[in-house]
Amino acid sequence: MKKTLALNVNGELTYCTSPPELRGHGRCNHVAHQEAGESPEDFVKRIGERAHDDGTFDCAAVAREITQEEVDQLAKQIDEIAGCKVTKENFREVMADLSPEQIDEISKIGFNAAPVFSLPIREEEYEDTNVKNKLYFTNLHKYGVGGSTSAITQMFDKVGQTPTHNGEMVDVKHSYAQGLTEREYFAKQYYARIAMITKGVGTSKPGYCISRNSQVGILEDGQLESVFWSDINVGDQFEDGSVVEEIRDWQEKQCVTLKVMDCLPVTVSYDHLVLADIIIAGERVENLAASKRAREAIGENDNHWVCAEDILLMHQHGAKILLSTQRELLDVVDAGVEVVRCISTDTGFYETNGMVHHNTARKLFYAVSDTQVMSDCGGPYVDAMHCKLPNGHVCVHCAHMTKGGEVVREGQLVGGVISTNLSEGLTQASMELKHPIWENQEVDISRKGKTLTISWSELELGDQFPNGALVLDITDWDLRVGYRMVASGAELVCSDTHLVMADVYDKNGQRMNGQFEVSKEIRNDVGAGEDDSWVCAEELMEAVNQGHEVDIATPYGAHVPLESIERFGAEPIRVRCITTNTGVYDVGPFLSHNTGTMASMSKQSSAAIIMATLDGWGTSPIVQEMREAHTTEEMRKILYEGLKRQYEESNIKQDDFNLQMIAKKMTSYKRDKNGLRPVEEGERADVVSIGAVGNANNIFKAVELSSGYGTLTRPVKQRLDTDAANQIIN
Repeated sequence: MKKTLALNVNGELTYCTSPPELRGHGRCNHVAHQEAGESPEDFVKRIGERAHDDGTFDCAAVAREITQEEVDQLAKQIDEIAGCKVTKENFREVMADLSPEQIDEISKIGFNAAPVFSLPIREEEYEDTNVKNKLYFTNLHKYGVGGSTSAITQMFDKVGQTPTHNGEMVDVKHSYAQGLTEREYFAKQYYARIAMITKGVGTSKPGYCISRNSQVGILEDGQLESVFWSDINVGDQFEDGSVVEEIRDWQEKQCVTLKVMDCLPVTVSYDHLVLADIIIAGERVENLAASKRAREAIGENDNHWVCAEDILLMHQHGAKILLSTQRELLDVVDAGVEVVRCISTDTGFYETNGMVHHNTARKLFYAVSDTQVMSDCGGPYVDAMHCKLPNGHVCVHCAHMTKGGEVVREGQLVGGVISTNLSEGLTQASMELKHPIWENQEVDISRKGKTLTISWSELELGDQFPNGALVLDITDWDLRVGYRMVASGAELVCSDTHLVMADVYDKNGQRMNGQFEVSKEIRNDVGAGEDDSWVCAEELMEAVNQGHEVDIATPYGAHVPLESIERFGAEPIRVRCITTNTGVYDVGPFLSHNTGTMASMSKQSSAAIIMATLDGWGTSPIVQEMREAHTTEEMRKILYEGLKRQYEESNIKQDDFNLQMIAKKMTSYKRDKNGLRPVEEGERADVVSIGAVGNANNIFKAVELSSGYGTLTRPVKQRLDTDAANQIIN
């Protein structure tokens, strides 16, 4: 069903997707609809007075049709600034070559032109009912365009209170528009310097906070004792043996209270991660949006880490929350804003109150951040992995003996580059599955010599589609936006990102598949190649709504018209993906792309082994083999060769230098009662995770997890080990 213009009960202009017979009834809250044959301009004019009477702006006054002459004039201005003809196809390339001044000029043209051509229509599904087209500079921040209330106030009213060197507050009474006095300017710049230092050394702000009033279990003389989170100290040990190594500053955050049977409740921030499975209708739910963002922020690839915000949401929808401790969450309550703070442990996680909590950000970076290239280890110069320098450092001679290390120079801090190279590609290797089918979609398959018509939920490994594709893998269930397509009288219900083979033609009969950017991105993500015949359901619907013609390419070479496409239901639908031996399969007249072949499955498996190895988990076959080794050199070789093999199987290019350096770093330490210490010559190293390595006396981490300015400028007596970080400070 095509969208029609409508006026809702709030006097707002929206789109309506309800069929004619249901308009004004049920879920449709519209009081007026665009009639058949009525132009948008005539409809706006007809309902303009009603909208104005309801307190909104006059639709008829601001809405008008854009003339081609106006469009051509604006395009001419942009071409003159860019120095060439700007088209939709070359836009990104042209913008990449422009100066900031040129980009600013083009942005001004767009910003000034927008209100002229605006039609104040909001999407029916858009959540923020406050956003309208009439935006003014001073309230842009309310709509997520940019800035903040405080920034606007400082620009036009007054700068306000700002701290000085001794902690006292000074009232800056002038605004930036008025200009500051010399004294006001100096006071404000002091605070700006603090902010600059903090930003420079604190590239990310970890979350995973617990409320100060929550009680947690701490081991005291072998016995579990309850203490308030505000009383946690460095050196405290949780029931799983994890030791507190860092305590961060207090902050205010939106929180959730979690309760496990026979355990004290604990209040945590929305972004706090716990190890759990979300179960709906007996199936595990993956790819929850907030959890995904929290994991991506720290490079965590294990999707079993779920944030408290998603736990609250799914609990409200009746989901079971099964924890890694084999317990179930009994109660989940929105706790509002609480004062919270984070900690860091030697393991990167800790167990308390019946659940396992995440706590370490940027583990791989922390593990190698202080790694430095030094002058000489005394030889023999074999390669980076055999360098004699302690604590995972490398000398310039050994580095130059290693493929990938030929270009490093003495004095360089190479850890940041190493961590980036090692982690880059792992997220892509563990790619999100993008082509799910609705659980109740009927499909024809062959099973054990019999031809059957079954629902998608009944599909089994080994089932064969009519085009011969065999089912090799079936993923977990997910919740996605649904679309219903009809061709040759048969329907396909799928997710918004589902790819089908189709050709789209504009009103002049010109094929326009190359214009679909979302479909292109999906094809790139899943290895669908350069064939732009693969188009996602979301963009097919957009094409139909714009009056374009869509031909579906059937599995047997013929083309049939797409009869209709529409949103399927108001709520997300339950879907899942499959993998076949061919990468494609057929459902009626629709030829569908799937998540790939067995090669893609192998790639994902290798990425999982890499992450388990870096985390020091016993599930990794590489870690298992390392534990059987008798010497540090043997462990180091097993780790290097194992990681190299898995990166190759993941098809992720990796230099020997990066692999040897991480192998050396993870096998350079020994545990004792005081934590980690450098392994001595002839001593067998312990299998140490990157999380534990990164937590060991790393000042870069200290300044990131607290006040960078205060950490680097506070006059205190410190233990100065010979490492890169302390060399920089000295």
